Amino acid sequence: MRIGSRRDATFAFLLMVANLVLPSALEGQDSLCAPMDDGARGFLVYANLLARDSAAEMVASRETYGIQPVPESEIEIVSDEVTCTRASELLHAKLNYSGMLRPVRVVRIGTRYIIYDPAYDNSLSEFTPHIVCDDDFRVLALFAG
Repeated sequence: MRIGSRRDATFAFLLMVANLVLPSALEGQDSLCAPMDDGARGFLVYANLLARDSAAEMVASRETYGIQPVPESEIEIVSDEVTCTRASELLHAKLNYSGMLRPVRVVRIGTRYIIYDPAYDNSLSEFTPHIVCDDDFRVLALFAG
């Protein structure tokens, strides 16, 4: 997916803002689920807006990403190791990462997941790469940064 509108740029900007974890904070971590931190909490706020807000930009973004409006109880940061492993494998493959799998942040919105690398070096790009997929990990949208 390429940034083609203000809502795409807004989404990418919010991911960049949510990306507050420095790569060194993840060194030595055994889990592929990135830890809960301020970046995760900020992204959870955005996920709630994306899933529940009736503003035209949010509705358009939901449609782009195939996300249905859901109650707040269906929006969460995923901490299940199996899901994070699948998400890390998908991000690794789709973004052509080399080396070992890295911890990822996974946000579930109903039956959709948004996956991104919280340790992504934003000096490489203005935007944080992310993937939107369904609950079978089929890619619905890919933003390469």
